[in-house]
Amino acid sequence: MVDKNQQPVVPTDRDWGGDTLSRFRYQAEITLQFCLRLILKDSDIVAVIPEHLEDIAIETETGWRFIQVKSRDPEQPLWTLSKLLERGGALRSLHRTFRSTENTNYPLEMILEGATKSNNLIQKLKQGADRTDLVTPVAKKLGIEESEASQFLERVILNDAPYPRSAINKVNYYLIHTHGPNLSQSEVSSIHKTILDEIERAMRGDALGTNWPSFLIHPATRPRDYEARLASKRLTKQNFDSVASEFTKPARPYLRNLVSMGGGAITELVRKIQDGGGSEEMILEARNLMANARYYRKEKEILNSDLSENILSDLRIRLTTYGLSSSGRFPNGQRPALQIWGDLLTTFTDNPANIDLDNYFGQDPMLLLGEACTLSDQCNFGWGKANQNAD
Repeated sequence: MVDKNQQPVVPTDRDWGGDTLSRFRYQAEITLQFCLRLILKDSDIVAVIPEHLEDIAIETETGWRFIQVKSRDPEQPLWTLSKLLERGGALRSLHRTFRSTENTNYPLEMILEGATKSNNLIQKLKQGADRTDLVTPVAKKLGIEESEASQFLERVILNDAPYPRSAINKVNYYLIHTHGPNLSQSEVSSIHKTILDEIERAMRGDALGTNWPSFLIHPATRPRDYEARLASKRLTKQNFDSVASEFTKPARPYLRNLVSMGGGAITELVRKIQDGGGSEEMILEARNLMANARYYRKEKEILNSDLSENILSDLRIRLTTYGLSSSGRFPNGQRPALQIWGDLLTTFTDNPANIDLDNYFGQDPMLLLGEACTLSDQCNFGWGKANQNAD
C-alpha cells in the first residue's frame, strides 16, 4: 500500500533547474551551521533533520525546533508580512506545522534570505515583539479564528537575516577554520565538503511526509516503515565522526548566535568584538555609536554637499591608525576588546583636537569612537583575540 504522506524523493542535481538547486544548496549551508554546533558537542542539540527543500527540525535535549528556510534572489523586493502569507509562504507552512504539533510550545522559526521591510508588520514576528497587531491580519489570511492565530503567533520567531547565498559558503569556511585553527585551506575545504555531502545525502532521502512534525514528536503514531526513513535523515554526532577530531575549540560566540532562536548573520564589527571577548553591553554600545556617527555623517553631507571627501578620508586614516595601534598593544588576553575600547575612548576624550583636525565630528569623542567602529566593521582593524576560556 502506498503511504499517502510520502512525498517524492528529492531529485538529483540533473533533475533540477538552477534556482531550485541553488535553494537546495543554500538550505544545506544553513543546516551546516547547526551540524557544526552538533559536532562541537557543547550545545543541547541532539540531532538535525533536514526535511526536503525548506524545512529543518532540530532535536534538542528538551524538545524540538521547527525551522522554515526561505531563499530568494537579491533583486526581489523586501520581505513583508503579506509575502509570508501567500501560497507557499513561510507562515502558511509554519501554520501546518503548528497544527501538527498542537499542545506543545516548540518554537516555529523562520530564516529568510534577504532583508525585511523596516516599517512593516513583519518586524513584530521577531523574538520578544508584541504580536497583538498581527492576530487579525494573520487570522484573516489563513482563514482561522483569531484565538488560533494568537496561539500560533506566540510560537513563531523570525530570526535575523542570515548571510546570503553569495556569502554563506565563505562564512562556513571561516567557521570551520575558526574552530580548527591549525587546518590548512585544503583541509578546511575537505571538511566542508564532507559535512555538506552528508547533509545533502539526508536531504535527498525519502521525504518524511506531510505529517512529519507530528510523527517526530509522537513516535507511537509513525507508520510501520517510518523508522528507516527517519534514520536516513536524522543527523547525529556519529554522522560526522570522520571530521570531529579536527575541531579543537568549543563554539565561538558568533556560531552560537547564528544557530540560536532569533539569531542570524552578524556584522564584522560584532564578530570582531566577540572574538576579543567583548560583552553584549559593549556590542550594543558599539552599534549605537556607529549608527549615531552614520546619521551625523549623512546629515552633514545633506547640509553641506560641497564638503570635501578628503577631510573625511584623512580623518578615517587617523582613526584607523589609532585603532591599529591600540589593537597592537592588546592583541590577546582574557578580554582584549574591553582594553582596546577603553584605550580608544581615553585617546578620543583626551586628544580630540589632534584627531578631528577639521572639526568634522565636532571633536566629539563618542562620534569619533562611532566612526572608528564603522572602520572596524569594514575590517580596517580588530579587537584582539580572547583566550579560549574567555567564552
